[in-house]
Amino acid sequence: MTPSLRSVLSLGCDNPRLKKDRVARKDPSEGSMRKARIAILRVEMESIYFADALYWHQTEPPLAAKAEYYRRQSRLKEIRREVCELGK
Repeated sequence: MTPSLRSVLSLGCDNPRLKKDRVARKDPSEGSMRKARIAILRVEMESIYFADALYWHQTEPPLAAKAEYYRRQSRLKEIRREVCELGK
């Protein structure tokens, strides 16, 4: 994951009191951003499932369709891994 703007801007801060305050307070929008990202990933998963259902209903899928299917399966693995990490 990319670092937040707040953490990037405070990298040069050597004041221990400010560091303590930064650790004690969490950004309230972080949780909502995580939930929004999970929702977006779930929508993408649904579209992949729908596309896969269409693929499996074909009797003789063309080679390009097979390639797209395997690409979607790879993306599905990435999405599942990201959702798992966001859920922590």
